[in-house]
Amino acid sequence: MLRMPGLNYLCRLMLTTVLCLSLVITPQIVWAANVLLVTSLKEFETDLGNATIKVDGIDSHMKLGVTPKGELNVTQFSARQVTLRFKPAAEVPPSVPSTGQKQLPQHIHIPLPFHLLSGHIERLTIIQGEETTDITHIQFDLDAEPDAMQFRIGNADSPWGKISTHFQMQNKAPFSLNGWMDIQQAVGSLPYHLRANLSGDFTRVNLTANHHYQPQTRPFAIIPANQQNTDIVELSASIGLDEHRTSHFQFHLKQLQARHIHPQLAGQMDLNIVADGNLTEQGQIMVKVDAGNSRLQAQPLMIRGQAALQGGQLMQLDLLAQLDKNTLTIHTSPSSKPREPRLAWQADLLDLTQLMPGFAGQVKGRGEIVQADDGFKTSYKVSGQQLQLPNALSLTGFEAHGQASSQAQSSIENHVTLKELSQQDAQGIASPPIDAEINLSGTLAQHQLRLNIRDADPILHRNLLLAVNGSWQNALWQGQLTQLQDADAKIFQLAKSASMRWQSESGFQLQDLDLHVGDGQLQLSQWRYRPATPANPVTQQAAEKVQLQTQGRLNNFPIQALIHWLIPAQTEPLPTEHLRLSAQWDWTLDSQLNGNLHLQRNSGDWQVYDQTNNAWQGLGIQTLVADISSHNNRLSMQSTIQSSGALDLQFSANTVVTPTFNGLVIEKAAPVTAQLKANLPQLGWLTKLLPDIQPSGQLSVTAQANGTLSRPQLQGELQGKSLSFQIPSQGVWLEQGQVHATMTDDQVHFDQIHFAGKSGELTANATLKLQPERWQLDGTMQLNKLQALSRVDRWVQLSGDTSLSMNSQQTTLSGSLKIHKGLFELPKADKPTLDEDVVIESPQASQAPPASTLLFKNFMVDFGDKPLVLPFKESEQFMLRGQGLNGALSGKLQLNGLLNELAAAGTLEITGTYLAYGQSLNIETGRLIFSGKLPNIGLNILATRQVESTKVGIQINGSLQTPQLKLVSTPETSNENKVSLLVLGQPMSQVGSNDMALLSVAAGALLSQGDSVSLQTKIAQAVGLDSIDVRGTGPTNYAVSVGKRINRNLVIGYEKSIVGLLNVGKLTYQLTNRISIETRTGSDNALDVFYGFSFD
Repeated sequence: MLRMPGLNYLCRLMLTTVLCLSLVITPQIVWAANVLLVTSLKEFETDLGNATIKVDGIDSHMKLGVTPKGELNVTQFSARQVTLRFKPAAEVPPSVPSTGQKQLPQHIHIPLPFHLLSGHIERLTIIQGEETTDITHIQFDLDAEPDAMQFRIGNADSPWGKISTHFQMQNKAPFSLNGWMDIQQAVGSLPYHLRANLSGDFTRVNLTANHHYQPQTRPFAIIPANQQNTDIVELSASIGLDEHRTSHFQFHLKQLQARHIHPQLAGQMDLNIVADGNLTEQGQIMVKVDAGNSRLQAQPLMIRGQAALQGGQLMQLDLLAQLDKNTLTIHTSPSSKPREPRLAWQADLLDLTQLMPGFAGQVKGRGEIVQADDGFKTSYKVSGQQLQLPNALSLTGFEAHGQASSQAQSSIENHVTLKELSQQDAQGIASPPIDAEINLSGTLAQHQLRLNIRDADPILHRNLLLAVNGSWQNALWQGQLTQLQDADAKIFQLAKSASMRWQSESGFQLQDLDLHVGDGQLQLSQWRYRPATPANPVTQQAAEKVQLQTQGRLNNFPIQALIHWLIPAQTEPLPTEHLRLSAQWDWTLDSQLNGNLHLQRNSGDWQVYDQTNNAWQGLGIQTLVADISSHNNRLSMQSTIQSSGALDLQFSANTVVTPTFNGLVIEKAAPVTAQLKANLPQLGWLTKLLPDIQPSGQLSVTAQANGTLSRPQLQGELQGKSLSFQIPSQGVWLEQGQVHATMTDDQVHFDQIHFAGKSGELTANATLKLQPERWQLDGTMQLNKLQALSRVDRWVQLSGDTSLSMNSQQTTLSGSLKIHKGLFELPKADKPTLDEDVVIESPQASQAPPASTLLFKNFMVDFGDKPLVLPFKESEQFMLRGQGLNGALSGKLQLNGLLNELAAAGTLEITGTYLAYGQSLNIETGRLIFSGKLPNIGLNILATRQVESTKVGIQINGSLQTPQLKLVSTPETSNENKVSLLVLGQPMSQVGSNDMALLSVAAGALLSQGDSVSLQTKIAQAVGLDSIDVRGTGPTNYAVSVGKRINRNLVIGYEKSIVGLLNVGKLTYQLTNRISIETRTGSDNALDVFYGFSFD
C-alpha cells in the first residue's frame, strides 16, 4: 500500500485547524460548524514509484464543514494542473524479488467519514514516453465511509470523448468493487457512445460491454445495445491483478451486416476472437479467431486461426479464410532469429464475383513478411487473369512481383505488368486497350520509378514514358521527374527535370515543369496540393480544408494535336493549321479562392473530319479569348468567340464561389449577374461538329441575368429564322422553321415554334420555368398532317394535339395522335439469337437497367379504321411490312404508365397477307387485344389460303406469352393433309419424296410435339426410312436428320441444315449395350465414342 507523507500531513493539519478554531470560538464543541480554510499550499509533488504526480495551482480557499454525525465535508476543491509522468524503465528502481504473492491489507482505515462534494481539475496531463495526453475540465466528487468508498466523475473532456464514471469499493479485503464508465465522442467519421460495466475486486477485475453498430445514424454510430438483434459488438474481459496477471478477453461481432463493409455486399458476419494468457512483461497470450456462422454473397465464410504472442511479440500464427472457391492462408514460417518472425501468405482467389460485386476474374499470389525491431521486409508474387473491375474497367491479365522494406538502405525491387486495360463507355463501347509496365528499384533512401504505357493494338502509336528519381527520409519524399514523353518524343517531351516532394502535413508539390508539346510549350511553375484532413479527436488536431496553388503558362500550345494523340478518332494526320492556344494562370485555393486565367487563340483553327469528303475542315474560328479571375471568392468571367460568318458570341458573368472541405462549389443562393449576346447568321457549320445532323438557318440570342443561381431574374429574347433540322439517317425532315422566345424573371416563354415537314406542319408553344430546386418545361404541340419521318422504309403522316411536361426527374406525355398513313418495314430476322436459358454473366450485365423517366398519361394513338374494301390502297393506310407480313394496321390504343412498365388498352387489327413456306396466306382476322401491362396482349388471328375446294389455315389464340396454335380447314381433314395443303398446296397423298424434308420442318413448327412426331414417323415410312427428325429452335437454324438401320448394330444417317452449311454423313456402330462408335464426314469430320446410361 502506497504511503504519501505529504497528504497525511495535510489532512492532520486540516483536522487540527478545524478543532482549534472550534475551541477558540466557543467553549463547547460545535458539530455543525462551517469553516473557510485559507492555506498557502499552492502545489505539491510526490513519487509513486513507477511514476510521479504533481499538482499545481491549488485553490487557496477550501470550504470545510463538520456535520453533527462527525463527518468532514469539503465543499469544494480545485487545481489548475495535475501532471502524471510515467518513468522510463531506466529510472524505475528494481523491485525486491518476491517469493510469493503480495498480501493485500485487510482493511483501509478511514479516521472519519470524508465527503468531497465538488472537485475540479482544469487539466490532467499524462506523460508516457514521447506520448502526451491531456484530459481537461474534470468534475468529480468522493465519499469515504469506514466500510466503503464512492468515486464519481461527472464530466471530463478527453481525446476519446466526454468521460463520466461511477465506482464503489468496499474497504475490507479483497476490496470488492463495481461501477461503470461512459465515453461519448460525437465528432469524427465514426462517432460513438461507449459504456462499460466493471466488477470484481483487487485480485481480478471484470469488464463487459455490449454495443450496437449503426454507421448511418447520428449523432452516434456506435451506441449501447438495447434489444437489437443484429450489428452487435460484444466485449468481455477478466483481468487478473496478481503477479501473474492471468486474463481472458473475448470480442464478438454478432450478425454484422456485410453491407457495412461495402454497400453491395450481402450477408452477415459472426466473428469471435478469444484471447487467454498473462499480461506480464514476458507473459504469453494465445488468441483464437473463428467466423462461426458467417455468410457472404450467399456462401458460407470460414475464418479460423490461432496466434501466440509473448511480451507483445508475435511468435506463431496460423490463419485460414475461405469463401467458396477463394482461399487465403497466413502462417508463421521458421526463422533464424527468434525475435524476427516470418509470416508467409498465399491467396487463391479463383472467383472474385463471390468477394465483391463489380469484380470478376482470378487472382493468385503468395509472399512473405519479415518483422524486425527496425521495421519490416516483404516479398511477393501476384498475378491475375480476365479481370472485370468497377467503373466498367477490364484487364486481360497482370503480374506483380518484387520485394520492399521499411528500412532505409534495404533493397527495393518491384515490377508490375498490366495487359490490355480498357474501359467501356455508357454505350458499351470499349476504349482501345493499353499495356503498362511499372518498375520501382533501389532503396527507400534512393529509388527510381519507371512507367511505360503503350497501346496493345500495334496500329495505334500512343506511348507514354515516365521516369522519377526519389528519396525517402524522415517522413519526407523528394524526387526529380526526369522523363515524360511519348515513345518517339514527336508529340511531347520534358525539356528539363522537374522537382517533386510529398509530406503528409504539406501534401504534394511539383515545381518547374517545362514540357515541349509539338512546337508549343507548357510551363508549370508550381503545383501544390494538400488534401483535406479531417479533425483528429485523439490528437485534438482541427480539420483543415483542401489547399491548392498553381501557376503556369501555355505558349503556342497545340491543344488539338494533343487531344488527337490521346483520342485517335481518325487515322488521318491533322493539318498543320490546327488550333494553338496561349494562356497564363495563377490560382490559390485555401480559405478563399484568388487568382486569374487568361486564355486566347494564338493561331490555327479547330479541325473536324468530314466523313463524306474524307477531309479535315476548319470551323473558321478567328477570335477566342477568355478571362477568369477571382478575388476573395468573387468570381468573374469574360469571353469572346468569333467565327467567320458563322458565330459571334460574347459572354460575361459574375458570381461568388464557396470553398468547401474538399474543393469549392457555387451555392444555389450565390448572387449571379450575366450577359450573353450571340449571333449565328448561319447554322450549317454545326454539321461539322455533328455530322449526322444537318441544321441550317439563323439564330440570335440576347440575354441578361440577375438574382441568384437558383432563382435568376432573366431579361432577353431568342429569335430563329429560316430554320431547318434534318437527320437523313432517321428520316427526320423539318424546314421553314420560325422560333421566338422572350425571357422574363425566372421564365422563358416560347410563344412561337413553327416547322413544316415534307407535308403538313407543326406548331407549338412552351414555357420553361427555372425554379429554385428544379427546372420545369410545359408545352403543347399541334400537328396537322405532318410527315414527321421521310425514309423509304419508314415514313408516317400524323395529326393531333399533345402536351409535354418535363423536368429533371420525369417527362410526361399526354394527348392524342391520329396516324393517317405511313409505312414501317420490320427488320430482317436473320440474325442468330441466344436461347432464353442462356445467360451471360458479367459485372456490366448484372447491373439493372435504369428506370425509365418517360411517363404516358392517357395518351391515345389512332391508326384509323379497318379497310372495308379489299384489295385496299396501301398508300392510304399505315402499313407494316417485313418478315412475311404485309398488312394495314388499324384501331385505337391508349397508353398509360412509365415506358418500362407501360400499360395499354384497346384493340389493333392487321388486314393483309402473310407469307409462310413460300405460300401467301390471307389474314381474315388479325386482332391484337391490349389490356394491362405489356406484353399482356391477347391474340385472335386467322390466316387461310384456298386450295381447290378446301380452305386451310392457321388459327392463333391465347396470349403473346402463351400462344395457342391450331390448324383449321373447311371442310375438316386430318392434320397431315392440313399441313400438306397449307405448305405444299396439295394433299398428303400427292406429296413426293423431294418435299418430305420441308413438310417435316413445317410439321415440327406448326403442330404440337406429339402430333409432329406422329406425322414425321409417317413421312419417314412413306420414303422407306427408319427415322426422320427435325432439330432446331428457330426458323434459321433447323436441321433435318434421316436414318436407316442396316442391321441390329449398324445405322447409316444423314443430316442437312435448312439454312446453313451443315452437311454430314454419319455411321454409328453399337459395340455393347452402353458403348457405341460414331464417325462423321462432310462439313464436320470426327470420330466419337459414346457411353450411355439411363435413369430409372
